[in-house]
Amino acid sequence: DASHDSRDARERLLQKSQLVDEAALWRKSGPQRHWILRGRILHDLGDSPARIQAFVGESVNVAARVAAQLRSLGDFDVTQFGPRTDEAPDGCLMVADRLELVRSALIGVLSVLLSPSAAADRPYLERLAPLSSAVSSASADLRTQTLCNYASLSNAKARSVMCEMVNHDLRLWVNDLMRFALSSQPPLVPPPPDTMFAVPPLPAFGRTSAFCHGGGNS
Repeated sequence: DASHDSRDARERLLQKSQLVDEAALWRKSGPQRHWILRGRILHDLGDSPARIQAFVGESVNVAARVAAQLRSLGDFDVTQFGPRTDEAPDGCLMVADRLELVRSALIGVLSVLLSPSAAADRPYLERLAPLSSAVSSASADLRTQTLCNYASLSNAKARSVMCEMVNHDLRLWVNDLMRFALSSQPPLVPPPPDTMFAVPPLPAFGRTSAFCHGGGNS
């Protein structure tokens, strides 16, 4: 009835308002966002794409927009991620390749100053491993689906649709990550040094998975 519809509308408005407030707090959190994923404080990455390029390595071209996404851990857009080499025209990259570049850049930033040879660093690197695996798995599924249906998925329109699909899944992950961070007490305050805390949510890639395992028609 009308009263039920009105109540539902108020609840939706309240949820939307809460999300807006949470997003505003998340945006203000700065470099604290990175410790949520890596478990150890990460010094401010700075504003220089060249500085972030040094952290990421040579596989990804860290232009200004990519640097901003890596600093903010938000607004991910796979179309902005390309290689530094000229081996293939950027416009012809498979979406799976772009997603793999997102993974490489993200893990590169999150593992700054962590060394596999240092025993004290290994728990933090192990903490990042599931994230790396989740993105790699989605990338592999997307690559397989693209190659199996290359005739229909290799054109610009299909790549654009797949990019938006992946971006959608990354937005959902960032929202989950934001809620996880803001649910801590007090919100966005790092724990004592070297204290391991709950592992944050992984990207589910729900839409991407449905597309890949549904025959490329989702």
